[in-house]
Amino acid sequence: MAGVNESIRDAMNGSALNTTNGSAINTTNGSVIEAMNASVLHIINGSIRDAMNGSRNGSSGHANVTSGFDDCAPLWSVRGDVCPHGSRFYIPGAPFTLPQSGSLPMLLACCYSALPLLAILVNCTLVLQRRRPREVIWLMCSVSTCVAAKFLRTVLRQPRPQSCLQSCGMPSARAAFAMSLLTFVLMWDSLSRVPAAHSQRSSRRVVLVALLLPIPWSGVALGDHTPQQAFAGAVVGVMGAALWLLCFGPCCEGFLNRLLRRRRREQQGGRAGRGAVGREPVLDRSLLTP
Repeated sequence: MAGVNESIRDAMNGSALNTTNGSAINTTNGSVIEAMNASVLHIINGSIRDAMNGSRNGSSGHANVTSGFDDCAPLWSVRGDVCPHGSRFYIPGAPFTLPQSGSLPMLLACCYSALPLLAILVNCTLVLQRRRPREVIWLMCSVSTCVAAKFLRTVLRQPRPQSCLQSCGMPSARAAFAMSLLTFVLMWDSLSRVPAAHSQRSSRRVVLVALLLPIPWSGVALGDHTPQQAFAGAVVGVMGAALWLLCFGPCCEGFLNRLLRRRRREQQGGRAGRGAVGREPVLDRSLLTP
């Protein structure tokens, strides 16, 4: 009887040990398998995330290469946000930032920032009315200096301080335009041999100084340019005016004088021809005598 009990006890202990070992092994295997699956999924997700980030960076890098002004783009533009400094007010050839503040200095700065376009329109009107080389050279000097300042931006590539414009800001094109036109007209009047009333020249100088001199300040006040960018634009404008006054202006003046003189002769000849054709023939009085 004691032997039977011992055999039963041994059998029960063996089964218990087998059950415990099997459950422990199964549990251990399951935990190992789950840990391996989790690590594999983590590696796969990490690789997918890295690939997506790489493709995003590659696409943004491609966009930066193709944009041309990527290093001048403000941070809010790179993030795709709205400009926090105001809004972009577009004028052909002279866009500027329309600030959120409606104070009097900001309104004056906006008005002065729009003056380059108005100056070009007034200059074109004078060219069409007077048809003289002087106004044509004024227009060519200011526009070419502004274009030269925009070209220098692609070389210097300096961003704007607090602007809603996404292009580069060094040097200031509006400062170059204003100072070139102001310097050229003042120097032209002082060196011109054409007789004119002293009061007329004085009034023109006062008007030009009052309208054109604050234009570089307007770019700084609106956050479109730093003081260094405005000063660089003014220097470019003065140098462009000096080049046109000493080199390009005299050459263009002789050519434009001949061209406009020929145009006037053609118009006068056309009027004379139309008048001769339109006149009726006059009868000879000798034909009426018997």
